[in-house]
Amino acid sequence: AALARYANRESEGYYRAALALAPPPAEQTALLAGLAAALRWQGRLPELIATGRAAARGYLAQGDFDQVARLYGLMVIGAFFADDRALIAELIQEGLAAIAGQPETGGQALLLSHAAMGPRLAGDLVQARQILTRACALAERFQETEMQADILCTLAAFPDQAPAAQQTLLQQVLALADADRPMLAIGRAHSYLGLLLCERLGQWQAAIPQYQAGVAIARRLGAPLAECWSRAQEAEAWLEGGRLAEAAALLPALQALAQHLVDPQGAQATVLWVAAQHARYQAGARARPILEQALAGGQASHNEVIGNGSRVLPLLADLLLELGQPAAAEALLRDALAGATRRQEPTLRLRSLLATAYARQGRPRKAAATLAAAQREAGAPLAPPEAAALALAAARLALARGAGPAADAAFAATVAQEAQMDRRWYQARALWEWGRAGGAAGAPARARLIAARDLFAAAGATYYVEQVAADLRAADAPPAAARPQ
Repeated sequence: AALARYANRESEGYYRAALALAPPPAEQTALLAGLAAALRWQGRLPELIATGRAAARGYLAQGDFDQVARLYGLMVIGAFFADDRALIAELIQEGLAAIAGQPETGGQALLLSHAAMGPRLAGDLVQARQILTRACALAERFQETEMQADILCTLAAFPDQAPAAQQTLLQQVLALADADRPMLAIGRAHSYLGLLLCERLGQWQAAIPQYQAGVAIARRLGAPLAECWSRAQEAEAWLEGGRLAEAAALLPALQALAQHLVDPQGAQATVLWVAAQHARYQAGARARPILEQALAGGQASHNEVIGNGSRVLPLLADLLLELGQPAAAEALLRDALAGATRRQEPTLRLRSLLATAYARQGRPRKAAATLAAAQREAGAPLAPPEAAALALAAARLALARGAGPAADAAFAATVAQEAQMDRRWYQARALWEWGRAGGAAGAPARARLIAARDLFAAAGATYYVEQVAADLRAADAPPAAARPQ
């Protein structure tokens, strides 16, 4: 009854008390399976795996292969939320071997859907999609609604499809929602829809209610790991919009969630990543140590989102470009680009930054070729975040070539795109670079710097307010008198 109310810690106590009474083998197996379900979302991976394997051995002895498959599916999900790729592969192989040659069941659909992680993480999207499509059909046939919703979420997350196709799949998931029976897959769909809106379409404001819906479902289910991830994504959306205070207000709750978990490594890496983003936007050069710490933390936790560099490396490289270290930025971006290409992830943002790194090292032809590759990937029509990234890279390349009018036009396009998305920090940064491009001389340049300062102030980016103020003072200072001969 406690497990049905999603009171995972309470139900864990009851299961342990029942197991202490040394029940018969069949009853003991069922209790172990219940205990594994209670442990699933509490972030205690070693206990979950030990309990799940013990229950699976009991069901194998009974010939109940459906329950064996479900237990391995449950353990794989636990390993996924802990970001342990090696354990994921081990559990999938172990589970598939245990049910080999057995009739199809709903449990087999669950394990099969997780088996797609192997080719998916290896970048073989065709094979992964085939496995997931078969698993989804099995789940629908056996009326496994939550499983079907979860598989559709996974399919929606594939990066080789247009946003409209992803949105269609996620709306199919949300149509399966049941108000009386919360499902983590529905919370996952809300989070994925938020990512789609924020990162690919530039609609960070619309993403926030989606993340908050994911938090609400995780709380109802007593799933602190899922709650931590949804809250982190909400904080990232506030940062994307340049609302640093709103993002900072979420950090205490995130830190409390991570500390609450017994096996918190992946959650702590996620919290550190959010803190690093906040520091980058607020503190500029002073954020470099925490960004490097976030990268190391993600790699140590096997975090597939943070550790593979798809998030931290571009942000750190962007900061290095700002600090006048394009060669160091190039090295990071080349590593990130290789990984993203291997995983078949979008590379437009990485290529746009890499074009800037080449341009600022006096390699305009290499920069132009890299920018052209980014433009080919984008296709048409451009989403606002893509258009802004390409325009800024074009402005920086034109500036490096000394093509003032072309740089002005590209900077103007960047500022317009950022204003359309209401991304204060990015709009301010484009205005700042544009204002400094001509040495901050003249009324237009001064007006851009003032606008940048005001936007940075509205965002709460104190370091950048100071930097722009220094540029304004330098522009206002009278020229030094010539020294007498």
